[in-house]
Parts: sequence; C-alpha cells; structure tokens
Amino acid sequence: MAVDRDGFSAAVTKALDDHPLVEIDRAEIDGLPPADWRNVIVATGPLTSAPLADAIRDITDEDALAFFDAIAPIVHRDSIDMSAAGFSRAMTRSVPAVPAPIISIAR
Repeated sequence: MAVDRDGFSAAVTKALDDHPLVEIDRAEIDGLPPADWRNVIVATGPLTSAPLADAIRDITDEDALAFFDAIAPIVHRDSIDMSAAGFSRAMTRSVPAVPAPIISIAR
C-alpha cells in the first residue's frame, strides 16, 4: 500500500494538535516525568538527549536503546500503474492510500 507520507503526516499532526485531551511539548526533554503521572507516552528517536536516554535505560534496566523506522519503500505516485492499483481510504479518512502490490523491483 502506498500512502502520501506528507499528507498522512499532516493529517495525524492536525488531529493531535486539535485534540482537547492531548498536550504536545516540542521542547527538548532531558528526563522522564514525575512518577505520580499515571499515563505517559514517551515518543523519542535517534536524537534523544543523553539524560533522557539514561533515564529510559535506568527505568527499563536496559544497557542500550535501539530505534527502528518503518522498512517501507518510498514510491512516487507517478511511478504507480493506476490500471493495476486504485485508491482506498485506509488509515485515515482524509489521506487516500493506494493498495499496490510490489511484484518486482528493477535493479
């Protein structure tokens, strides 16, 4: 399935920004929130600050952190044979997806 990455990202960002129960703080975070916070999602990646990485390792008893990204190919819309693929409304209602099986990859 091919998804407009920019459109999908914009739709998810808008939905989160507009949600009254979601608070987004885009500042650098150098530690975990207080222990009395009941529900917290820590979304971070390879640019995580050293103090935050240390705090995550401490609370999880891990020696190291690993960050994974989707292993999905980036496919340009004009390269899709639309006679073999069509639009669908997968994932969100505002961002069309194109179910397109990959049969072979030219090298």
